[in-house]
Amino acid sequence: MDETSVDQYIKVIAEIAVEEWRFRHTFERIAKMLDDMNSQKFKSQYSWFSKRVEAALNTAGLRVVNFEEQDYDAGMPVFALNLDDFEPNESLVVTQMIEPVIMADNKVQKTGTVILRRREE
Repeated sequence: MDETSVDQYIKVIAEIAVEEWRFRHTFERIAKMLDDMNSQKFKSQYSWFSKRVEAALNTAGLRVVNFEEQDYDAGMPVFALNLDDFEPNESLVVTQMIEPVIMADNKVQKTGTVILRRREE
């Protein structure tokens, strides 16, 4: 397999990881609406699925990076949707990851998308 094909496979796997991330957040909101018995059943099924996705990412040499609740730094590999809402000197925190960062061998494969908030002093 040539390098271009490998790069394409890595990009496809990274996209699947992002979609799994999005689905997880939706699933967690829906699971809260279910009764305890059904909620636990579906959480167990999702946990199995999530572990399979994580194993596939590990096999491909990829990892998902979550910056939630970390201090925001302009050098982070993320696009901040609401950065213009703040002054340049404000201390900010990543309050929500809309899309995670996907890394391979300390190289960014896919930048993330975040929402920021002011640091509470």
